[in-house]
Amino acid sequence: MRAHLCLIFLMTFVWTIEAYSQVLKIQGASQPVVDSVRKKYPHLFDKNSSLAEVDEIVRQLMSAGSFEKITAYQQSNGNILIDVQTLRRISGVQVRGHSIASAATIKDLLALKPSDRFERKAVMEAGERLKEFYGERGFYNTVVEVKFINTGESQVEILFEIEEREPCRIFGIEFVSPNKGLNDRLAKKLKKFYKDPLTTAMFQDIQKAIEEVLKKDRYLQASLGTPEISYNTDRTEARLKYTVKEPFRYDHYFYGSDQLSVFDLFRAINLDEMTLSSGDPVIEVTDKV
Repeated sequence: MRAHLCLIFLMTFVWTIEAYSQVLKIQGASQPVVDSVRKKYPHLFDKNSSLAEVDEIVRQLMSAGSFEKITAYQQSNGNILIDVQTLRRISGVQVRGHSIASAATIKDLLALKPSDRFERKAVMEAGERLKEFYGERGFYNTVVEVKFINTGESQVEILFEIEEREPCRIFGIEFVSPNKGLNDRLAKKLKKFYKDPLTTAMFQDIQKAIEEVLKKDRYLQASLGTPEISYNTDRTEARLKYTVKEPFRYDHYFYGSDQLSVFDLFRAINLDEMTLSSGDPVIEVTDKV
């Protein structure tokens, strides 16, 4: 009988622990928020409270939309602690150390605006976009430091400090193919790009300049491989090496054209309309004639 009574007592004690918490405490919330909860549930701060009541308080706080995270757990002394993380918003975005672009351009790129919800991940992703922005313009060594400045209880100002450093510039463009004359002609033509920053746009300009030479000199099936790029130690100097495939020039001669003049044939062929590596130029020209 005594054993039976002990078992009933233990079961009742466990049920009591599960159904009731101890005195409630709220951490991380402003005093007005704590006061509003205390006003609605005054008894919970002075005596044991049920877990259902604690759940109701958490739901009430979440519905306010002012908190980023709310966690309720039981401390070692038995008290229930509601830990509140206030939802923070961006109070302002500042940029320092920039010279190659305006502050407005950089802020548009960052896409962070005052009153936006503050999310550290989004801010760091914006910093990476800023580094890519500089990299596309040849500034491979640029350092972007992000600082967070608390400007109020739930306000954060974001400061992007930029150390641009020296850009990477072109110090050589080399061409490799069995046609040494073509290699030298291309290298001479592209010397105008030396000491220019190695930007994404510059790659496109170089490609266009090479293709203009190839087309003008009738290297109609020539094509370029992806350039090999070598850098110096601090990546401020770059040398490009292009491989030219099919570096052979096409010439045209006319025989037996009694009905048409050479001028008429040239006009019919219209080599200016032909594109590099578009197909067999002999067949294309023959079809036009």
